[in-house]
Amino acid sequence: MKVEANRNIGRSLVILVLLALGISAMALQPPTEEQLEQYWLDGTLQQRIEDAKAIGNHRIAPQLLWNSNQKIRAALGMEPEEGAWPPDHWIVLPSSGNVKVFTLLIDFADHPHSNDAASIDDKMYGQGLAHHFPEESHREYYLRSSYGMLDIGGSTLGWYTTPYDRQYVEQTTSGREALIWEALQHFDSEGHDFTQYDNDGDGVIEYFLVIWTGPHGDWATFWWGYQTSWQNSARRIDGKRLGLYSWQWEAYNYPGEFSPYVTIHETGHALGLPDYYDYDDSIGPRGGVGNLDQMDGYGDHGCFSKFVLGWLDPVICTNDWQQYTLRATGDHPEALLIPGPWDTPEWRNEYFMVQNRYRTQNDVEYPNDGLVIWHVNAFLDSWDYFYYDNSYTDFKLLRLMEADGLEEIENYGSSADAGDYYTQGDTFGPSTFPDSSYYDGSSSGASVRNIGPSGPTMTFEATGGEAVTPPSVTDFRKKGNPFRFKIYGGVFQYGCDVYIDGQLWGSTTDRSRVKYKSETQLVLKKGKSLKNLFPKGAWVPVRIVNPNGGEVTIEYDRGSKQWRLANWTI
Repeated sequence: MKVEANRNIGRSLVILVLLALGISAMALQPPTEEQLEQYWLDGTLQQRIEDAKAIGNHRIAPQLLWNSNQKIRAALGMEPEEGAWPPDHWIVLPSSGNVKVFTLLIDFADHPHSNDAASIDDKMYGQGLAHHFPEESHREYYLRSSYGMLDIGGSTLGWYTTPYDRQYVEQTTSGREALIWEALQHFDSEGHDFTQYDNDGDGVIEYFLVIWTGPHGDWATFWWGYQTSWQNSARRIDGKRLGLYSWQWEAYNYPGEFSPYVTIHETGHALGLPDYYDYDDSIGPRGGVGNLDQMDGYGDHGCFSKFVLGWLDPVICTNDWQQYTLRATGDHPEALLIPGPWDTPEWRNEYFMVQNRYRTQNDVEYPNDGLVIWHVNAFLDSWDYFYYDNSYTDFKLLRLMEADGLEEIENYGSSADAGDYYTQGDTFGPSTFPDSSYYDGSSSGASVRNIGPSGPTMTFEATGGEAVTPPSVTDFRKKGNPFRFKIYGGVFQYGCDVYIDGQLWGSTTDRSRVKYKSETQLVLKKGKSLKNLFPKGAWVPVRIVNPNGGEVTIEYDRGSKQWRLANWTI
């Protein structure tokens, strides 16, 4: 789902399927910024976004989440979920072993190919061109990304030249499959063995690639790039059904040099991974993961993707502070998973992951070296399908925690930059910004500190934290002369901060505005300036945040002299 001419996708992207054209796609190359502007101006953008949601390529294959969640439960010493079973399988390409796929090359009488089959075969299954590293070869990229666990080999078939011009291809699903079937029958008649591409012996050829010649069309028209599934189940080759396939141009700027850049991304979908970029920035947080993952831009697959694909098994962080050492994820299958408190009655399927994103191997083109911290929201519903994705839900499946706290990805859809890496002197925890709270606002207790120098090996300390008991409020009383409030409750900690209507009012470390009397009583002071923040007839939120991350919010109406717990009190 990439365009080679538009490498750094800095804005939230949207995806379209024109169902009338029969593109029932699992994946679609994104439009250029110029095309996005055109669709915005002509008023078709929102409908295209709605169509994209129906496609489903923003969703992760459910068996990947289910299997990884069971791994974490086992590591925590927990029993498998009662009554749970692996969800229905989507067709996915095996993520380990010697896997075979084929690349089908089709050109036309009026659009001859500009790359010979041998050069494409080398870029798909051979060494490729070193000066295009790390996308010199589809096979070499995945060997590095998987630490040698996934070796994608195969065959390049072609070129098959049609006896007619490209304009005579029917631009529908059946027309596309008829063209592919025509080419497949040609190579089958020459004795090619297609049974070798059924990698798990279940009667399905999981994935193949189709490359065609000629200029590309407009976004999401027939002559665009996308991944889809074979529809005509009656057509079988060597007794095998056809599964997923990608459909793409020989060169974005035809005639031109073929690059495996797009095929690398599309194969991520064939493995079961979703797009991590944001199709619709009007829903939920914006910006995907800021391009800092192959499924949102470029570079390597991140540690979460590698975990669900079985390429790395992260170390599980304990409740106690421990020092950890991580080598660069580009070279070594290492990451830390912080699950939150181990003593909670039920593990949440929500956690943080830490990796050393040093610029090496597939990560060589990234903007900095340092630790990258991810917030993972891997909940499954009662049907063992996922609740969250990076496009259409209130919270993301995968979120990059931006170390500089500027939230440029979330607020503006920006690309990740050097400031988003956690480097020496940075910390992460319940009281930092961004913090390590769960999405329901409760504290996970996850913390990282004492980060060492960035490099191929990094050390730091981390804890999963203990379950945090939030403060409570039992009474909120207004006092006069001078105007002040007395707050009664429990678990107030010295050093707590008080926010009024979203703005910091003061801390108990500065007695001029907030006085700490005891763990059961606080006093808010400052007379008229405090009074002016509480207009009569308005419920004004007052939030108390302890140093350990526990917090509570109440609302007070000076007109009625009533207070209440806020609906989102933690």
